[in-house]
Amino acid sequence: MSEVLSGRVENGVHRFPVRVYFEDTDTAHMVYHANYLRFMERARTELLRLVGVSQSASMRPGPDTMGFAVKSCRVNFRTPARLDDLLEVRTVNNGVGAAYIDFGQDIWRNDTPIAEAHVRVVCLDGRGKPRRQPIDLVTRLNTMLPIRDTAKA
Repeated sequence: MSEVLSGRVENGVHRFPVRVYFEDTDTAHMVYHANYLRFMERARTELLRLVGVSQSASMRPGPDTMGFAVKSCRVNFRTPARLDDLLEVRTVNNGVGAAYIDFGQDIWRNDTPIAEAHVRVVCLDGRGKPRRQPIDLVTRLNTMLPIRDTAKA
């Protein structure tokens, strides 16, 4: 059941469905721009869940405490999503460093691109300082979502 709620991985792409509700829209019934970031955050959280990371468990105080925070995000909005649309957030791995992950994220409505983003998240310790990611996390992520050659994209 959790895999259904967490989306699915196909050909190195994490696919996460999102329905647009009234609360996601502005007075014109179009998705408010900040909510696209919320949709992408949910997709990244569920991707980490599929990789085996429970963010609530990993943030408990202790020597192995870790969490992730967005360091940078560049978004290009292409066309508006509207009330009741069924969207899909597609996430790819654009690169992993000692303390960061670069994600490419696109939001689609069927065959229509809605928004695209490049997001860098950093791994933090319990004090909010950058820390090395566990090697097993990096291995599982790179196995599930092999790094994309962004020069070819």
